[in-house]
Amino acid sequence: MGSIHCMSRRAIDDEVMWNMMRRADLRGLISLLAILALALALVVGAGCSSDSPSDESTDTETESDAATEEEAADDEATEDAGAADEGMSDGEALVQERCTVCHDLIRVEGADYDRAGWEANVDRMIQNGANLTPEERDTVVDFLAAGS
Repeated sequence: MGSIHCMSRRAIDDEVMWNMMRRADLRGLISLLAILALALALVVGAGCSSDSPSDESTDTETESDAATEEEAADDEATEDAGAADEGMSDGEALVQERCTVCHDLIRVEGADYDRAGWEANVDRMIQNGANLTPEERDTVVDFLAAGS
């Protein structure tokens, strides 16, 4: 006949106690992770709030006031852009506006091409996605070739 496996009462109690401790450790770990996740969410949420200290005046600001301020900022930016363009040729303005989308002006200014080289280079940039009309392309090429 086969042997019968008997565990003492003490061994059973020890095993039951060990299983309870493992479950308690797992519950404690889950609780700790939940607390850490909450703390992280609070920190990230605090970082996304405005940098200025909150006061009651910002809480009561209406949407129309915000829209008015935004329109004023847009008008000011347009005036600044117009002032920057004063004294600039159309070609220079186009180069600063369109070429710097992908790279800085140092790269453009450092290039040493003749007119044919600039034409080929600008055409390649247009193929790569530069946003220039045919007239703007000619203006840019004229400006760049004149500077060479």
